[in-house]
Amino acid sequence: THPESSFSFPSGHTANSFAVALIYFRMLPKKYGITAVVLAALIGLSRLYIGVHYPTDVIGGFFVALFASSVVFVIHQKYFVNKSKHNH
Repeated sequence: THPESSFSFPSGHTANSFAVALIYFRMLPKKYGITAVVLAALIGLSRLYIGVHYPTDVIGGFFVALFASSVVFVIHQKYFVNKSKHNH
């Protein structure tokens, strides 16, 4: 592998891990959701620690994940959860 020669905004690792963690936090029992969010935060911090991202990259990744997971959650609630309640 080659070391990264430039920084990237937003942090993809942070965005991906927080997107999944925030969905878990909203949809699973809190003990799993909190664990997932803590792990996502550690992934974001690790990107800073190893020097492949600036803090703004990680923060940007978090906000991308917050937006994307919110959209997915709303769509899921509107089209899947509510329809299954009406069918029973």
